[in-house]
Amino acid sequence: MEADCTSNDLPVNGVTAPLPAGTRLLHIGPTHGVVFPAHSRHPMEAALAACARPAMIGDTAPTEKHWTRLLEQVEATGGKTSVISSEFFADAEGDDTIARIVEQLGGERVHVLVTLHPLVKIVGAERITVVVVDDRDRDGLMRTFEQHLGLPGNLLQPVPDATNRSLTLAETEMLRNLNKEFRGNGLRDELYSKLVRNGAVMHMKNACSQSPEDVKILTPEWAVEAAAEIGAGMVRRIGDLGVRVIGDPGLLSAVPKAPARALYGALAAAAESPVRHTSPAKARTVHQTSSKELMRVLGHRCLKKLRRR
Repeated sequence: MEADCTSNDLPVNGVTAPLPAGTRLLHIGPTHGVVFPAHSRHPMEAALAACARPAMIGDTAPTEKHWTRLLEQVEATGGKTSVISSEFFADAEGDDTIARIVEQLGGERVHVLVTLHPLVKIVGAERITVVVVDDRDRDGLMRTFEQHLGLPGNLLQPVPDATNRSLTLAETEMLRNLNKEFRGNGLRDELYSKLVRNGAVMHMKNACSQSPEDVKILTPEWAVEAAAEIGAGMVRRIGDLGVRVIGDPGLLSAVPKAPARALYGALAAAAESPVRHTSPAKARTVHQTSSKELMRVLGHRCLKKLRRR
């Protein structure tokens, strides 16, 4: 059973006390007495089945068997701490569904690690930890998990084939056009899962490294300010809930310097440079075209449209 929230449970000098052995850590969000009971890093089908949600386009339809199999694997861990991680648990609708998931995973043995998700009414504030992620610290989340699970420092390392970086502006524009072509040709959903989401997108993330010249998608200033207000409200509500917080809540409402004109400047700079093809057009694929060259073409197109207005 999870202990009450006392001073021993709170971070001390930036160090988080590990959870009791036998805890079922339900992570909403992705060896030394800690077990990962699922067959993969992300038991997506089981989580979707538990939440009564449909599959993603083209993927295997989730069934009750997926969830039952995961529950059996969790039960088999016995007194060891097991980690079940899937962002799709955030899609659980209604108190009854959430209560059923918690009960089936072990009831009072369940500890929820969640990012800004109000589950206090179901689980209890003493069994919820909110982790505020700092994007400037790439390894911070892994180090937090190590402390939370009582693991040795630097035991968890990034998985090379599980890059979760954001797509650049050029990559996103290419993907947007690819989606239009896919829908326009009436192709099967199964092909989208195989060729686009698990094919082209994963290839770009894992095989195409970013350079300083790549332009990222920038959020408009009005949206940044609105998001900061929402973040500030979340910080106030989290403080009222009395849950354990790891990290700096102030990051949720911080407004970065908004380079609203930087995007136009980047496009203008790209458009000023001539488009040079590194190989014959007919023999070249999209993946053989550099992000810099794609950005130049995109810059020409965007500025041409803007000047017409």
